[in-house]
Amino acid sequence: MRTLERGKSARDEFDERFKRAQDDVVALVELGAWATSEQLASEARKCYRRVVQLDPKHEVAQLALGNVLYKGE
Repeated sequence: MRTLERGKSARDEFDERFKRAQDDVVALVELGAWATSEQLASEARKCYRRVVQLDPKHEVAQLALGNVLYKGE
């Protein structure tokens, strides 16, 4: 995970990275974890919701959103 560039807020960094990661599940999961570590809970949820749109059975994203898959569904 990258650190913040000098002079940027965590939210600004998030916005830039989210735009670049739109359809990249791995990048979105990493960004969600980074956002969580930066106390950006709503931004982290935004990442995980996008991951679930792209891959509804993605376990990490589902768990991060508080969902549990039962028998793969």
